[in-house]
Amino acid sequence: MTLDAAHGDDVTDAVSVRAALAEFAPGSVVHLAALLTPECESDPPKGVAVNCVGTAVVLHESLRAGAKSVVFTSSIAASSRAASTVRLRPSASILPQRLDWSPQAG
Repeated sequence: MTLDAAHGDDVTDAVSVRAALAEFAPGSVVHLAALLTPECESDPPKGVAVNCVGTAVVLHESLRAGAKSVVFTSSIAASSRAASTVRLRPSASILPQRLDWSPQAG
């Protein structure tokens, strides 16, 4: 499954993401959608929409679709340190409240 902005797909559109996930029912999702720094600097609201809201949409809809894992990548531009680890916390406001991806999760 691929959502492609060049073809009019929008990672911030939960309905489109949900439909794509329903069509393919993936066990895992690889989330690579992002705007690079120059695009974010020239259009900050669009940068936040794609990079933040789009990521939240992918995480939420992947969880709803029953995906067992989501792989998310970023660049060094997202961190002020060369070697850093970002730990997802269930209490983070843009993340789903439950991040238990195990098959035993009820």
